[in-house]
Amino acid sequence: MNAPPQTEATTDNTSGFLEVYYGRTSDGLFAALVGENAFAMIPAYNGEHNLGHGWKLALPISEWKQSSFYGHGGQLDGKAAFRARVEENAEHQRQLRRLARRSIPVRQATPWGFRIMPRTMPRASSAIRPRATAGSISTQTAMPTLIPF
Repeated sequence: MNAPPQTEATTDNTSGFLEVYYGRTSDGLFAALVGENAFAMIPAYNGEHNLGHGWKLALPISEWKQSSFYGHGGQLDGKAAFRARVEENAEHQRQLRRLARRSIPVRQATPWGFRIMPRTMPRASSAIRPRATAGSISTQTAMPTLIPF
């Protein structure tokens, strides 16, 4: 009978949010969950380990498999290096949350139709682009001259 895998959580109480959960996958790999980002220490063919990552994995850590991870984050020297990379990512996510950026949906035309895409950066100010006034010639609306080769 197998004992259920244990999960360990660390919380940074100074920032007020974002916990890091550590555990083992069903394959026995070291794994971590930071927000919606999943990480695993995946063995390489030569005995070393690589950092695998995934996003929005719906299952608990104990049910993840090596095939759940699709990204490659480079080589790891061991469990301490894995924890350091995970904690680095957690701190990065904390910093992003402290910026308090808003996502504004923007309609964008693609070859497959219009899509609603999040936009986190504000648009350029209208003061940067001069607007045409009555009686003036706008270079923005003029068609470019085509020069044959």
